[in-house]
Amino acid sequence: IRLKDVEGDVIASYYFDSDTFSECPTCEDDDPIGIFSLQIPYHPDVTQILLLHNELSLDSVAQTPNQPSIEITYPNGGEVISDDLLNITWDASDLDEDDLTYVVQYSIDSGSTWQTIDTNIKVKNYPLYLSHIAGSDTALIRVWASDGFHTTMDVSDAVFQIEKHAPRTMI
Repeated sequence: IRLKDVEGDVIASYYFDSDTFSECPTCEDDDPIGIFSLQIPYHPDVTQILLLHNELSLDSVAQTPNQPSIEITYPNGGEVISDDLLNITWDASDLDEDDLTYVVQYSIDSGSTWQTIDTNIKVKNYPLYLSHIAGSDTALIRVWASDGFHTTMDVSDAVFQIEKHAPRTMI
């Protein structure tokens, strides 16, 4: 990973090996896509991020002027949810008209801890089967929006309730 400033000068470089990659759980067997996660310190002067392999550029993302905006529309506080399916919805936009991707997270304890439900979502809703999560009287949803460079998030305005239910068993 190489970080550059507005003049194209390298601010920092970060190296990692293939052990950092994991297989893509939703990709076809012959698809060479892998997933990696790397935490990089914030550098305020970065305007471009490059992904390199042996100095060959595999991908890059350039800074755009505006951050995405996001607002959770449902559930946003006070709801009592007992259906089998919770359709999480949000409004989001980017003044630069960048494509956005989303991460949905769920908390059972008013936001003290978070469970990531799904990543790389490309639409503004997520159908969540309640059998996949624990019930809670103090539930919250958090959704992150990213344009590939800037990331913002919103949290439900207040807690909501998901009725407690027996665990789902699978054989």
